[in-house]
Amino acid sequence: MITDQQEQQWIEQLIASDKATSTKLDKQTKEALIYISSHLLPFYTHYATDEGISVSQVMQKVSKWDIQQWQAAIDELKEDGWLPEEDARVTAMGKLAGVSVGMMMSAIASLAVLKMTRENLKVAQARINSDRDAEFDRMNALFDKKITRDELPPAINLMNDVWLTGDRTIMTISGELVKRLSGFNSTEEFQDFLSSQTSSGSSRKKSMSDLLLSQTATIAMIVRTQSAKMKFEINMLAYRKNDVEMVDLHTEPGVCARCAALSAQGPFMIDAAPNIPEDTHRNCRCSIVPHFE
Repeated sequence: MITDQQEQQWIEQLIASDKATSTKLDKQTKEALIYISSHLLPFYTHYATDEGISVSQVMQKVSKWDIQQWQAAIDELKEDGWLPEEDARVTAMGKLAGVSVGMMMSAIASLAVLKMTRENLKVAQARINSDRDAEFDRMNALFDKKITRDELPPAINLMNDVWLTGDRTIMTISGELVKRLSGFNSTEEFQDFLSSQTSSGSSRKKSMSDLLLSQTATIAMIVRTQSAKMKFEINMLAYRKNDVEMVDLHTEPGVCARCAALSAQGPFMIDAAPNIPEDTHRNCRCSIVPHFE
């Protein structure tokens, strides 16, 4: 069986893993920003005057030099090869890149998001797979009646959620970049837009860094939420197999008011136990444990 101390230690271990996942995702954001800056700053300085870039320059047709810059950006990412999910997106970006200077610059930034999303998916899926195996092993180490891998719920595939998040980021940064290009008064202002972070509560418009960090925060939330959902399903499978009838909601450190109130309603008959995360919330690290008198 599971003691409160054992469950608390496991929750803390999962939270530490959540933080490690976020660190990996943030590193990928920094790499994307380096790529964007290395390709867009030459673009900006090529066209900018003392007054920045004009609206007409943003809207003008691409030149031979522009196309060379696009090809260089493509070639840098081709070294890793394209996933099938990327092929159609790259083709669409290429068509948009040929429309105008502004669209080409936004397409190059989108390439960085494409690569970042691919790397985000690797980290996210590896974490979910690892958590699934760890929870399976933990339940079988704690209970006499073992669950089998054939009994496990289907493995969680994060591909659709992660790519949808990436597509939303691409749409956002493309629109923001084209809209704001003619509003920078200097190369320094443009560089600040690419790399700085806007402090919480600031009235300043979001930077490129803010927009990319928003994606990694969303994916970190998806990973944590889906990991908790999978843990709940495996736990309930093991409890039912071992004839557990009553359960409690064990709360995570810094528990929210909603989960604290829900926990206070326990113990619960196992078939009436709160579902995590459906009955709690996204990002929840509370868990269901067998009840002891």
